[in-house]
Amino acid sequence: MAIYLGKVLGSLEFMRPEIRVDDTCSATSARIVIGPLERGFGVTIGNALRRALLSSIKGAAITSVRIDGVVHEFSTIPGVREDVIEMLLNLKHIPIRSYSSEVRVLRLEVDGERRVTASDFQSDSEIEFVDPDAYICTLGTLHLLGRPLDIPSLMLSVVILGMGIDYSIFCVRAHQRYRDPSHPFYILVYLAVFIAGSSTLIGFGVLCLAEHSLLKSIGITSFFGIGYSMVGAFLLLPPLLARYLQGASSLTAVKRGGDRKRVAQRYRTMEAYPRMFVRCKIRLDPLFHDLERLLAGKNRMNTIVDIGCGYGVPACWCLEYFPHAKVYGLDPDPERVRVAAFALHGRGSVVQGFAPQMPPVSGPVDLVLLLDMLHYLDEDTLTSLVTNCRNVLRPDGLLVTRFVIRPEARPSFSWLWEDIRIRFGGGQAFYRTQEEVAAVLERAGFLVAVNKVAASNPELVWMSCQPSGGEVAGAKDK
Repeated sequence: MAIYLGKVLGSLEFMRPEIRVDDTCSATSARIVIGPLERGFGVTIGNALRRALLSSIKGAAITSVRIDGVVHEFSTIPGVREDVIEMLLNLKHIPIRSYSSEVRVLRLEVDGERRVTASDFQSDSEIEFVDPDAYICTLGTLHLLGRPLDIPSLMLSVVILGMGIDYSIFCVRAHQRYRDPSHPFYILVYLAVFIAGSSTLIGFGVLCLAEHSLLKSIGITSFFGIGYSMVGAFLLLPPLLARYLQGASSLTAVKRGGDRKRVAQRYRTMEAYPRMFVRCKIRLDPLFHDLERLLAGKNRMNTIVDIGCGYGVPACWCLEYFPHAKVYGLDPDPERVRVAAFALHGRGSVVQGFAPQMPPVSGPVDLVLLLDMLHYLDEDTLTSLVTNCRNVLRPDGLLVTRFVIRPEARPSFSWLWEDIRIRFGGGQAFYRTQEEVAAVLERAGFLVAVNKVAASNPELVWMSCQPSGGEVAGAKDK
């Protein structure tokens, strides 16, 4: 029986494992490699070694940690780059040698911007750190009045920055619109911003007294961030805006480029919508090119009336084209009246009113502009308007109008949009032919000199006329 057993065992081939120490070992760690092993032997040997090491080999390790202000392991510590879980993992890897059989309590108190290691623990005669340079955490590198900023504070600072920008936007808009700090609406805007900022400051400032470290950090960041924003909005911004707007309102430094560029400069300190409207109109509307050709050779234009002036873009172009002229405008919309009056910079005035009313003018008028507004007027209003224009014009004065006609072919998008806008606004559009408008002007005592369709848009017609008693400029062109 023994012979057969020996024969069977002799036919089996076992792997002979080798035990070696890895070259990466150090004074605090070692790696022992055993192999090769048969299938399943590694798990068996590994479990046995683990149980033997845990139960039979003596040693010391960190078993529990208590951090002031932290109630659970998923918290964050103000001023520390790592969260609590990452700190606990770093503490578990610190090699310790204990010369006492009792539980020892060590304290770690650090401050300032630094890298925290095992050597920062308070010294204990019974405890030795095998690796004093074992990494624990890094204190924050950003501070607010000597206090480190944690991740929640940094995230909240973005929100506070947006709040400060909102305060500044309201203040800038108040300066752009009212210009005068004593204006009642200007004061109301600043009062609303002050109440909003103060209530938010008090609400977040209460958190500065909280015992929880996270709430306290949020309170301190919010209190000082909102406070800085309010100081900038109420103390630093007003004198800077007043100085900038006062210098930007002067037209002595913008005498460069063409007339259109100088017109745009008049609106550069205003709100976004009027500024963008002016830029688009100057670039896209061929009005100024056609108007320049109609007014070529007319050097003595000192008094100009613009009925339906809108934001005053054609009026400002006339001021640049005729350096000594003054413009008196009329428009039914008070917002457009405000913008146009500011753009004139004292060279005229704009009043709110409806045609056939005329703006107050001292003396005879050299030029009357009726641009893109005749289709808003019914027959009686149009007749009264051109009659009033005839009465205020000099004998050699000039009336220039551009009006919309009903297209014979398919209307353009701009024509349809204007028509829909008038209808939805509760109004009615009065489209007239060239002959009808010319007849109204002739009945009012005008002699039509130019009557032609705009080259860039067949839906627009230009007319230029003078009082019938004055000298006619140019031949009649139909």
